Amino acid sequence: MKIIKLALLLMIVGMGLFSCSKEDDIDHVVLENDYLEFKAQGGTQSITFTINGGDWFAWKRLDSKGDWCSFTPSEGKAGKNILYVTVEPNNGASRSVTIEINSNGFYKHLFVEQQGVYNNSLQ
Repeated sequence: MKIIKLALLLMIVGMGLFSCSKEDDIDHVVLENDYLEFKAQGGTQSITFTINGGDWFAWKRLDSKGDWCSFTPSEGKAGKNILYVTVEPNNGASRSVTIEINSNGFYKHLFVEQQGVYNNSLQ
């Protein structure tokens, strides 16, 4: 009986050591929303996000061709932040770019799409 109690105690202690910490439950990057849509005329929009951790940086994904899209700031500190996204006028077809906001390896994607003059709706 003592062996069973000892085995149960060791199992409970072991589960406690390998369980998730409260930090694992934190969402390190929280976006107000993950999508911005622009008309063909271009313009600037902002998105609010919160970083629950260290410093952050943002960059356009390498698979995104997006000289027509810029944003500021490109880095900052933990807490509530605002990212301003600007797109140039679009005289062609609809286009899109993905911006990644990263804090200590935790990231979220912001999808930016712009309508074109050839089609008024994004597909």
